[in-house]
Amino acid sequence: MAARQFCIPIDLNGTNANKLEIKLSCGFLTWELDEASIDFSNDQDIIVTRILASTATDEQGRNATQSLTSKDGNYLVQPAPGNSCEIIYQLPQLNEGMKYDYYLHSSGYYEHVRNYTGIPDRELLKSFRQKGTFSAFTYSLYTKLTENSGLTSSSLARK
Repeated sequence: MAARQFCIPIDLNGTNANKLEIKLSCGFLTWELDEASIDFSNDQDIIVTRILASTATDEQGRNATQSLTSKDGNYLVQPAPGNSCEIIYQLPQLNEGMKYDYYLHSSGYYEHVRNYTGIPDRELLKSFRQKGTFSAFTYSLYTKLTENSGLTSSSLARK
């Protein structure tokens, strides 16, 4: 649903091999990878600074800052699809030549607004335990989508 970058640490201590093999696995078109890199540089000190939201305003212009800055059980409630909240952060003084990464952290919980009908297909869900089944399932959904819409994989890649 969104582009993101993340780093996964891999402990190679005690490994004498001169070859590293990493497997990335997912369902068909459910996770797209643009780049994979390995950083063998020495570890550097990391300074973590927690930055609270300066302001938070919901889609109706109401102040939601207090709901987001305190762990007090007072959650921001967004009961309808389309609810939103604009959050603004005031960054501390940045030092030239330093690299900064920002991670959004939250607490609370999320409930999807869904109105499912019928009962789950338990046999289909259990079949996903078999190697390759989820990829085959997502590929079949992709095939149906492209057949019914007239789209091709190359036209989807351009979007």
